[in-house]
Amino acid sequence: MAQATIIERFQNFSPDGVKTEEGNRAITQFLCVTNQSLNMVNCPGFINMIQVISSKLVLKSRTHFMRYEVSKLYEEYERRLMMELRQVENIAMSFDGWSDSSNRFEIEF
Repeated sequence: MAQATIIERFQNFSPDGVKTEEGNRAITQFLCVTNQSLNMVNCPGFINMIQVISSKLVLKSRTHFMRYEVSKLYEEYERRLMMELRQVENIAMSFDGWSDSSNRFEIEF
């Protein structure tokens, strides 16, 4: 594999570059899996951590993650789940609820 040019390296971190997309996906996964508020991306400590990890990654706003990144991740997981479910003959599901305050979601219209 040939070494990437300087221009190719910088394009990786352009607004639609490969590394930017990978970074946004990883941040979205972190926020969703750890049940964090999307406001976390506005937290100075979180911003500092991202800058230390990759100074070239420009952190997007909470609104961007809410409108675009969470939807993309949901669609990706939904596709993967549907592909897996197409391969099974039988399935059993069970749901359990508990009173953990972090497990309560309210939708306001």
